[in-house]
Amino acid sequence: MNIADSAKIRKDVRLDELGDGKIVIKHNAAIGERSIIAANESVVIGEFAMLAPNVYICDTDHGYEDILTPPMCQPLRKPRPIVLGNNCWVGINCVILASVGKGSVIGANSVVTKDIPDYCVAVGQPAKCVKRYNFNNKLWEKVK
Repeated sequence: MNIADSAKIRKDVRLDELGDGKIVIKHNAAIGERSIIAANESVVIGEFAMLAPNVYICDTDHGYEDILTPPMCQPLRKPRPIVLGNNCWVGINCVILASVGKGSVIGANSVVTKDIPDYCVAVGQPAKCVKRYNFNNKLWEKVK
């Protein structure tokens, strides 16, 4: 586990490195109360990334292919590294199962199942980009 001294980790946060998994929390990142981060390969939280309370981040899940074996007894699926980019903001009660680009915002109660690009606002279950920052106009614009 690699946690920067300047990172802020609120109470009741659980950080689980499973097997060879690694968790990296970079400078000035903030992890909200009751959040859970589990890494079977790697989860990286970028600089100044902000997680509200009750955020769940995991880079793997249980297999369920064999219907005669309980999922908890089946091997974990192949992990996929997760990166939360610098300056991103993840709202309360979110589930993050893929990477989130730098400067992006994930709305409250969203479930991220596919990578979110840089400078997007994504909401929903599953989360979809609804706005993207236009650097030419210097405005957040709706995604069509």
